[in-house]
Amino acid sequence: MRPIATFFTIALFSLAPAATARTQAESDAYRDAVHREHLGQFWGAVLVIDGGEVVLAEGFGFQNAEDLRPIDERSLFDIGSISKPITAIAILQLVEQDTLTLDATMEALFGEASTTPATRGITLRQLLTHTSGLDDRVAIQRLDFPDRDEAVRLALASELASAPGERWAYSNAGYVVLAAAVEKASAMEFEAYVRENIFESAGMDGTGFLTGDGLDPERFTMREVAGRGGFARRGLLEDGWGWGLRGAGGVLTSVRDFAKFHAAITTPGVLLDAESLEVMDSIAWSKGQPMALGWFADAAPDGTARRRHGGGTRGYMAELRRYPDRDAMIAVLTNTRWRPDAMAGTLEMELLGIEASRARALIDLEGLEVTEFKSVLLDASDLSVQALEGGGAMIIARNGDNQPLRLELNASAARTAHASLASILEAQAGNTMDRTQLGLYTNPYELDGTRLAIEGEAISLRIQTNYNRQPGPTLVVQDEANSFWPVIMRLSDADARRLAEGLGRVVGDAKQGQ
Repeated sequence: MRPIATFFTIALFSLAPAATARTQAESDAYRDAVHREHLGQFWGAVLVIDGGEVVLAEGFGFQNAEDLRPIDERSLFDIGSISKPITAIAILQLVEQDTLTLDATMEALFGEASTTPATRGITLRQLLTHTSGLDDRVAIQRLDFPDRDEAVRLALASELASAPGERWAYSNAGYVVLAAAVEKASAMEFEAYVRENIFESAGMDGTGFLTGDGLDPERFTMREVAGRGGFARRGLLEDGWGWGLRGAGGVLTSVRDFAKFHAAITTPGVLLDAESLEVMDSIAWSKGQPMALGWFADAAPDGTARRRHGGGTRGYMAELRRYPDRDAMIAVLTNTRWRPDAMAGTLEMELLGIEASRARALIDLEGLEVTEFKSVLLDASDLSVQALEGGGAMIIARNGDNQPLRLELNASAARTAHASLASILEAQAGNTMDRTQLGLYTNPYELDGTRLAIEGEAISLRIQTNYNRQPGPTLVVQDEANSFWPVIMRLSDADARRLAEGLGRVVGDAKQGQ
């Protein structure tokens, strides 16, 4: 149990009125951003904290269709995998107490009989960073089976997708094993430990698990589950609870309690001491997918350090983003009709004052072999970068004498692309591509002869890694209005570095010119 004096301090702090030291105009700006994103149709709840103060904690739409109770800051949602950072905090608390170590192995925790030669050396640190090699496709599938030791045995007897510590692969089963480790080390049931040492210590009095114990049914929202006949409404507690879910999901909470959670993990001594908080947020794995302990570790488009996690479960979606250097948080809780990551991105741009990233793709298929689906797959023999007015950049891809793609980026998109490429190249020593492969997909569009301009506010650029489970950066142009990717460019190591250097020059020159 954490000290009771600390509990009262954090609870009183978190319940301070949202408008203190903030103008109504600031709250209105975020509220307007929510309305603009989906033209007033958004269903869910939103939290924005900046400088440690709540700027917006508000619901949109109705909790249910029976009594039309409005969603508010106390309405409860299933946050899915955002439960994982909570499990990570439980592990770190037990490390503080010298009951566990981050390098404790599965054999030491669960014995030889519950492990295989391949899984005995997996550590808690590897489970926390999804680098254990456990593969959800062959490990735990059911959510509601009741036996903890059987869950651990199934997970640790499964065939590994890779050797422990070799590569990153998201694993729900790993967090089920972490929940079992909490029980073994604390001699308490997992739910009881988390409720007493995390929820109660942080003052999160409206938060609980899918069991529903201690929760107010009047705060329940609806699951909306997609089926053949459209969306069907289900009760909040209808998703089941068992040892296929503990540690990996199943937490029910509100934006009001997320505000308390933020205060608790930014105040040493509430949930973790200062050293443990630093350990939690430090990058513990950097190859391909940077990870902190329980959090994805990356940066916002302007370079601001960010720790984040998403959640998706039957009938609910959620996104949580933290900005430790700014004492800020964004949370979006909704259902499967909406994209909480997109909403969080919109709020993030408002929070950080970032210009929206925009891209314009100019495609020319002249002289190229086009399939019946109006697509082209070819090798890009040359990539170059040119500066555009206003700090933007143009990426030009050539194939022999042809110039099939010119990609124009505004200043924000250029900065984001450079930061993404630099981060991926720093984390990954190399990839499997010896040449750059460019895919152009024009089926939804009307060509002007052989040419096509893809432009508008819905066009953006993303650079991702591990596309189709292959390492290395892939550049993707996204057309959100048509839910389509017209450009997919898998970069060779040499071209990725050449592109990063060119974008770096453009971004650097733009900064010097400001």
